[in-house]
Amino acid sequence: MEGGQRLYETLNGSILQALPSQPFKPNKAVKPTIITLLGEKVIIDVDRSDFYETMLEAIVDRVFQLLGPEFDKQAFLEEVEKGRLAVEIGQELAIPVSIMLSLELGYCLGQLKSLGKRLDCDKALKDLYGIWKTRLKKMLQEEMITRGSVH
Repeated sequence: MEGGQRLYETLNGSILQALPSQPFKPNKAVKPTIITLLGEKVIIDVDRSDFYETMLEAIVDRVFQLLGPEFDKQAFLEEVEKGRLAVEIGQELAIPVSIMLSLELGYCLGQLKSLGKRLDCDKALKDLYGIWKTRLKKMLQEEMITRGSVH
C-alpha cells in the first residue's frame, strides 16, 4: 500500500481508511449497523431503540411464512395451552416450530454478539414465544371473524 496507509473493511461493508499518524475514527453516519434473518433479505437496524422488538417480530413473521397456510394453528395452540412439552405434542406440530424459532433467534443473537451487543438468550427466547403465541391467537381470532362474516 502506498504511503503506509491501511484500509479497513467494516462489518457493514464500508471501506474506511486510517493513516498511521491519525487515530481510527469510524463514521457512523455512513451506514446503519444491521443484522439479517437466515436466507432472507429482512434487514434489522440494530442502532434503533426498537430493534429488539423488530427482530422478534421479523422472526415470527418468517416462521409463519415458512410454515405456510397448511399449518394447523388451532391444533397447535390447543396443545400449547394445555402446557404440554414439545416432545409430547409431536414432531408434526411443536418440534418444527420450536426449531425454526430457535434457529432464527440464534442466528440473530450470533450476529448481535459479533457486533458487541449481548442479549439474555433465555429472556429473548421467552419473549419470542410470547410474541409467537400472541400472534397465533390474533390470527385465529381474525380467521373466526372472517368465517363468521361470510356465513
